[in-house]
Amino acid sequence: MSKKLTSLFFSLVLIFSLASSAFAEEGKNVLTFDQKEQLKAIEEKYDGDVEIFFPDSESLNSTDSSERMKFNSVEELEAFIDILKSEQTNEDFNTLGSSPLYTGHVKWYAALLGGTFSWKNIEYKYDVSFDRKGNGYMSRIYDVSSYLTGIQIGLSYTQLKDRSWVSGDTAHLIVDGTYLVGADIFGVPIGVKVETTWEKTDTKDMPSQA
Repeated sequence: MSKKLTSLFFSLVLIFSLASSAFAEEGKNVLTFDQKEQLKAIEEKYDGDVEIFFPDSESLNSTDSSERMKFNSVEELEAFIDILKSEQTNEDFNTLGSSPLYTGHVKWYAALLGGTFSWKNIEYKYDVSFDRKGNGYMSRIYDVSSYLTGIQIGLSYTQLKDRSWVSGDTAHLIVDGTYLVGADIFGVPIGVKVETTWEKTDTKDMPSQA
């Protein structure tokens, strides 16, 4: 009788362990109601510039978890979005173009999660015309492209629109784009889309015919 009771006891322990394990695995990719409400509040805070979504199972299975950023709280995620939305500038690098094709390149960075950083880049081409005194000036800007370089684990950027213009010897660079962040929060994979605008001015030495 004692052997049967012992066997029954261990069977119940095994069943309970398996059930607990399955429940933990099932709840691994599930957010609580409060957590979902906190994420919704982030979207509302940025008035439509931020979208938080849950990728489908197919895309989750095809993405290595090591390629996603890790956030342990909504506050961490919100702080990171603030960085993406800010125009924090740490350092600028300007490259002077050469004739007959005039080009420009502005590069700067802002520290991101975990002390890593990504460089923001804007490249462009411009035409030079001359006034009656033979002084050169920028007459047209075109082929404006923006992109990220450096460390971008879980982060990508897509340019949507270019609104750049020129005046005198200065290019006024304005591009609209979207960040896409692949992240884990509370162990749950999510996607975050953040609208952004990069703005820079870049002044060049103009040629002269005088």
